[in-house]
Amino acid sequence: MGVSALRFEHREKSTPARQRQVLAWTLSEFTPAEIAEQLNMTPEAVRASLKKARRAATKCVREWEEGR
Repeated sequence: MGVSALRFEHREKSTPARQRQVLAWTLSEFTPAEIAEQLNMTPEAVRASLKKARRAATKCVREWEEGR
């Protein structure tokens, strides 16, 4: 496993489980309302978690690109 793969793996594990969960549902094309219903959350909480997860993913990609 390369260094960049290890960095990504570490970043992924440092992202809270709820954010990873919401991101996975979103990538599976569920809406915030549908996700909220399944996870017993409000749609606003889903959107907030998704926003945080996207920021973490963006940061990870930027760090990876800088390390190339």
